[in-house]
Amino acid sequence: MFADDLFDSPPLASTKDDTDILIPFDDSEEDDFLVDDFSTSQEDSPTLGPEFPGLATDEADTICAAFDKYLDDSDEEPVPTSYESEDDFNLEESPEPEPLPPSENDKAIKGIEDLVLSFLTQLSVANSNTETAQAKHLTSANRIELSIADRRKAQPQDGTQPVRTLKFPMKSKGPSIKPFAQLFRVADLAHEALIKDTPMTKRDIYYMDVPLFKTQSVVDRLVDDLAATIDVGRAELNIRASSKGLLCGSSLCIHLLDGQAIHATDSEPILIPVAEDIERFELKQEIQWVLIVEKDAVFQTLCRAQLTSIASLSGPGIMITGKGYPDLATRQLVRTLSDNLPESIPVLALVDGDAFGIDIASVYKFGSHALRHEKEKLAADRVECIGVVGERAARVHRDAMLPITKADEKKARAMLRRSCDMMPLRWKQELARMLHTRRKAETEILSTIKSSAFDEPSEFPAFASSEPTSVIGHPLVRYLTAKITQHLELFSDSLLAPGSPVSTDSYEDLLVS
Repeated sequence: MFADDLFDSPPLASTKDDTDILIPFDDSEEDDFLVDDFSTSQEDSPTLGPEFPGLATDEADTICAAFDKYLDDSDEEPVPTSYESEDDFNLEESPEPEPLPPSENDKAIKGIEDLVLSFLTQLSVANSNTETAQAKHLTSANRIELSIADRRKAQPQDGTQPVRTLKFPMKSKGPSIKPFAQLFRVADLAHEALIKDTPMTKRDIYYMDVPLFKTQSVVDRLVDDLAATIDVGRAELNIRASSKGLLCGSSLCIHLLDGQAIHATDSEPILIPVAEDIERFELKQEIQWVLIVEKDAVFQTLCRAQLTSIASLSGPGIMITGKGYPDLATRQLVRTLSDNLPESIPVLALVDGDAFGIDIASVYKFGSHALRHEKEKLAADRVECIGVVGERAARVHRDAMLPITKADEKKARAMLRRSCDMMPLRWKQELARMLHTRRKAETEILSTIKSSAFDEPSEFPAFASSEPTSVIGHPLVRYLTAKITQHLELFSDSLLAPGSPVSTDSYEDLLVS
């Protein structure tokens, strides 16, 4: 690079052979060059110096002036030393890019910080008021109040979020500061998980301060309420629930974000990973049905019988259990299957014929009360309940059924008060029948009773297969094979005409058959 490339100077005088003199510019020697060769006056010397022989004084002055201009300009803004095109000479400032919309993590972090700031602001005001002479008695001016969402309360008719208010100090006796300590301990750990991008489970939070929380349920409630307060999902807090759901069926493969692939089998169940770790699902072969099982013990029995690959059915299937009330990972898997599988594939739920079994089915189908704000992500409205319900429960001898408990009665009465969009009429009728008879039928009853429907294999021609007698003869397997076959036939008949949905009346007839 040369000096005449860096700045605009008059052309240098020509030598005897009319060749322009070019001065090399070396950044490494710039400081010494300026000090040694330009610090002294040039008036007494006809040339610039021994390093530049042949230059007249006026020519040296021209170069000095150019360097002075360069040094003055460099104090304000660096001048580019090379250009690739004429457009590069346009030094006008480009417009600032529009700011990106905040991510869910940023929204969660800001929400937590705003919540803490609100508390600290009230605390500062309360302290200043307490120091004044007028604040001799407890007033609203020196009381701290913090409103947070409450998932346990029923949602008002206007659709607003139900809230509860934490107050300090309280007029009643007791440690009124403890709820604040519990809330901000959870908020602090969630904020740390977001800042460090390190996920944690609700169980981790509980064990970090057992004396403060006392029980796991306190942490569960605070995590959900905190997420609802700042209007984000629990996953956006970087807090996960420990997985407990199981999956059985060799037709499904789960690909994780770290590159691993989890392959389920027909006899050995696998743990359902959390949704945040899943990249995609892959069906290795077409499936014909999906069965959700309430109880782990019943699920294990069906896995040993390899129900997902039994030849008595028209095709393979998938079995899922949430071991009672399902966790988020199990519900997200059911929702994903419900959204992406063809309408001809039934999604069935085998639950107990009692209030809690029906409630578990409603969690899969309509969503839970605690996570109603995430209903669009978790509810799978294709789920249909099967089990010892309707007339089939009426055909079971009373002595084979169990008496209902006070907890069963309380749960049933609470469910009867739900709206029809959260509790279908046919399920309410089953709850009313249970309250009337004071009896309930659990799933295990299918393994002990002998119904005429199971005594005649001719009613189910598909049973005339090469299946082992121990598999075919198991009453629970026979019952499920019959119910799944009936649903497959119902879906097949209803879908002969494109776009024709399965009618509610048809399901009503099927449930009580």
